[in-house]
Amino acid sequence: MNIVDLTHPLSRETPPYPSDAALELRQVRAFEQDGFTAWEMRGGMHIGTHVDVPMHMAADVRTVGEYPLDAFCGPAQLIWLPGEERITADMLGDIRAPVVLIGTGWDAGFFDEPERYFAQHPCLTLEAARRLMDSGVRLLGFDFPSPDRAPFPVHRALLEAGVLLCENLTNLAALRGKRFDFYAAPLKIAAEGSPVRAFAVTEG
Repeated sequence: MNIVDLTHPLSRETPPYPSDAALELRQVRAFEQDGFTAWEMRGGMHIGTHVDVPMHMAADVRTVGEYPLDAFCGPAQLIWLPGEERITADMLGDIRAPVVLIGTGWDAGFFDEPERYFAQHPCLTLEAARRLMDSGVRLLGFDFPSPDRAPFPVHRALLEAGVLLCENLTNLAALRGKRFDFYAAPLKIAAEGSPVRAFAVTEG
């Protein structure tokens, strides 16, 4: 068994989506003075590698914490589309797993070029989204911040169809040519999204 980490680290340097607040991490107790160490965290649910559930952009009242854990994992396949700016239905090929990850290499700019990362990322067409939905995909992950841009028609279509999203993945190139299961366990939290520790377990 081999575990591949697909998660960006969370810190005060983690870039937020432009309309969101930055992550605040503050040490409030130090071992030398208090006999223990403690930190406080403040920030939105869509920082770093995270999941969206339908509540985010659809008329669904279920929070992340109300979904069973198996909604965030399963047999997966990688669709590797490096350098693509517009991902169309015919680029997706044979969809054969309930969890699909789309890798483009865009994650390389997450820390180095955050303004470009969030403003010029790849996008899926509505036809590509429909192809995924028609193929029975229940969880879609990708190494860029969103499947589209405002006013987010693809985002809404996927969430309204019950497809969960895992955004800002990284290191997907490590899964090329491999069979694997994907895991992205969120906090059991009453919110529309949650940071996750995403990883893949590959065969061999």
